[in-house]
Amino acid sequence: MAYFDSELSTETKRAMVKALNERPGQDDFSKRIQLNAQISSTMAIEDFVTKNSRLFFQRLGISSDFLDSDPQTWELRDDYKAALETVSQ
Repeated sequence: MAYFDSELSTETKRAMVKALNERPGQDDFSKRIQLNAQISSTMAIEDFVTKNSRLFFQRLGISSDFLDSDPQTWELRDDYKAALETVSQ
């Protein structure tokens, strides 16, 4: 839901979209996140995003088309507004 966080910078959201499109995800989904505690404190939010993160939108039936545009314009888009409404509820 970080894509909808107004406190995150545009640059962070751009990095998240880049990771969403480029970073491969795992084929087997564990029920728990497994992190190395020593490196997790140095990770940025975009480090947690992979191609599998797109499943969030699919499972909630939310259009992810707004992700193809610059995050600076998201708040002007109807599909983003509809998605924001869904995740806000």
